[in-house]
Amino acid sequence: MEKYRQIETKIKNEIEKGTYKSGDKLPPEMELCQQFQVSRITVRKALQDLTNQGIIIRKVGDGTYVNDSKYVNHSGMARSFSEDMIQNGKVPGSELIEFRICKGKNDLFIAKKLKISTKDLYYMITRIRTGDSIPIAFSYTFIPYELMPNFDVDKIVNGSLYDYITEKYELDLDRGAIGKTIAAIMPTRTQKKYLKIADEPLLKITHSTQLKNKKIFEYTETYYVGSRFIYTYDEDNY
Repeated sequence: MEKYRQIETKIKNEIEKGTYKSGDKLPPEMELCQQFQVSRITVRKALQDLTNQGIIIRKVGDGTYVNDSKYVNHSGMARSFSEDMIQNGKVPGSELIEFRICKGKNDLFIAKKLKISTKDLYYMITRIRTGDSIPIAFSYTFIPYELMPNFDVDKIVNGSLYDYITEKYELDLDRGAIGKTIAAIMPTRTQKKYLKIADEPLLKITHSTQLKNKKIFEYTETYYVGSRFIYTYDEDNY
């Protein structure tokens, strides 16, 4: 195992054992260099990996701390990622990976989920979702083209899709999630690249959302980094 990986694993284990608790400050870089007999570059690489995973937080001019919060979603309602982040006191963000207009015949599974014909068009939006600039999830969103024929994808890169459709298209969204599934899977090479993770499980959550008139508005597949996200059930929403 590479030296920086050993340091990364050691710090993770110390956090798991409670040697370092949530909010605790880690030893300074020079002390870690002496402890592990490595260069400062190696220590910084280990700390950067832990930061990318959301395990620690590095504060300029102050030091490195164990992250004292995770991002929580309550599964009873269809709620935007931006709303989840804001509720947890984090700044939501997105990175657009791909935006395409597709035909139903190109993906019969998606056409069925959106309840459109093989001749109908739909949007496919692929994004990295972040909280305080930390990658949290890799998401795919599919929307029937006819609902938003002049869709400006730039409007949702750093904003809420649900807010956009309400303001721009005046669509009346039913916040109940339909056919929700949850599964643990291993990440693809692309997901690992953009989420900045190694081989750790992702929490795949899928669901459809409909309008008040019962027409399907979207189908989504979102892959959350398990170490950065907690999924809880809110019984009041059932």
